[in-house]
Amino acid sequence: MRTGLLLASLLLLTAAVSAHPETVSLGRYNVSFDLGAGTSYTAEVEELEDGGCISYLCWLKGEEVMLIALTDHLLPMEVSYGIIKKSVQTFLIEANCQDIRTHEEIIDGMPGVLGLGERPSGRVLFCVIYWPDLHEADDGIARGRVDCTIASEGSVAVTENLLNTIHVEMPQEG
Repeated sequence: MRTGLLLASLLLLTAAVSAHPETVSLGRYNVSFDLGAGTSYTAEVEELEDGGCISYLCWLKGEEVMLIALTDHLLPMEVSYGIIKKSVQTFLIEANCQDIRTHEEIIDGMPGVLGLGERPSGRVLFCVIYWPDLHEADDGIARGRVDCTIASEGSVAVTENLLNTIHVEMPQEG
């Protein structure tokens, strides 16, 4: 999550969603996922602008609350494991988590970082960040333009379903 985001426009889309593969439009990106059988939730979508980037937030609300956030930085940025790990740690620290642990994870076929920490309520908060458009540039440096943050206080089973099935469809650049 980005602190200090200025709310330029708010698109609130509430839809009843059932537990089967689902696709949500976040700006020019389509995000598909499956939370598993027996899970019902509503999806609320917001669009936020902050200077040099646009964030698209999809809140999945039911018995458990989860967030899928795409941030389009509008220009390619250098990306490394260290940068992603620091972002995950910052997210969890800002959520007042203790006992933060992180490790590398493959999400949507891309390298990312999975972190978890204990909230003051005693619940575990999971945070994953990866870049669905990560690629090696001509200069040999890994770059991406869009990062995906997934946060969940949900059960391990539902969170695993989300992480194992999420896919961000990148639009064709013309």
